[in-house]
Amino acid sequence: MRYFLLIAILIFEASLPTLQASVAMAGDTEIRIALRANKGIENGMAQWQATADYLTEAVPGYYFVLIPFKQNAELNQEVSQGNYHFVLTNPAASVEHSIRYNTQQLATLVNKRQGKGYMQFGSVIFTRADRKDISTLQDLKGKVFMGVDDIGFGGWRVAWLELIRHNIDPFKDFKEVRFAGGIQQKVVRAVLNGKVDAGSVRTDMLERMAGNNEIKLENVKVLGLKHQRDFPFLLSTQLYPEWALSRTTLTSKGLGIKVLQALQVITADSVAAKKGKYVGWIKSLDYSSVETLLKDLSVGPYQRTSSDLWIDALKKYWLFLLLFTVVVVIVTTGVNSLLRKK
Repeated sequence: MRYFLLIAILIFEASLPTLQASVAMAGDTEIRIALRANKGIENGMAQWQATADYLTEAVPGYYFVLIPFKQNAELNQEVSQGNYHFVLTNPAASVEHSIRYNTQQLATLVNKRQGKGYMQFGSVIFTRADRKDISTLQDLKGKVFMGVDDIGFGGWRVAWLELIRHNIDPFKDFKEVRFAGGIQQKVVRAVLNGKVDAGSVRTDMLERMAGNNEIKLENVKVLGLKHQRDFPFLLSTQLYPEWALSRTTLTSKGLGIKVLQALQVITADSVAAKKGKYVGWIKSLDYSSVETLLKDLSVGPYQRTSSDLWIDALKKYWLFLLLFTVVVVIVTTGVNSLLRKK
């Protein structure tokens, strides 16, 4: 009987936090956070659930529910319907939401890399160190290139824009452009194993793989190497702000302020930060550089449709078309006049 009571007490104590949370949630307002789970639903929940739990404790009167979406298209569709209060996603998707659905960035993630916090990242373009035929970005012409994903930001689009700025159109100047299905490590292995000539990944990926003894950095040659102050990772592009938490039009400005204040006091040794693999959060950085990238590449909210191309052609060649039409009318009228006289 004594052992039975002891077991019952232990079970009750173990379930006490859940019972307390249930009581606390009884009169609270549910707040839904849409999450871009780019590493999979299970991994996304494991990484970010502790942050949602922290907000539930830190912002009285509200219960924060995390809803993950693996596919970016699915996330965009859900956000467009206005059923979510906040969105946690990558810079490009965040900017697209702000343009299409009037969301507003509240906070920028301070990511944890090599034990330190970084609020910006970029792309690294690389090949094998022993490739004597590839030393500059221009040498990539006619080669096979691999990016992480066709809509990937740090693993492709940032590198794509850098190539464009060097007068290289990868879809015209490369022999082939391949994608790794969203897996950064797959790009690195494909390059080092000689399956492709070069590739691009998010900054810090090479260092992480080297730290895990998966690769050796001396086997890698970075193309278009850049140096940024206080940024220790191999880099080929400019830097862009990290992931953002945005509030939607469903959320009041007051609640947005409360959430931002709660995030700003998260410390690196907290459960939320450790599980989330970050150092903390800061007030939102300026994401205009991300919007410029989307414009320059004509992707996301700036993607060109066939009707857009027709309109552009009309604007560009309207005078020629007008003159051509006038000439056709004059010739047709003249021919008809001659035929009538006959």
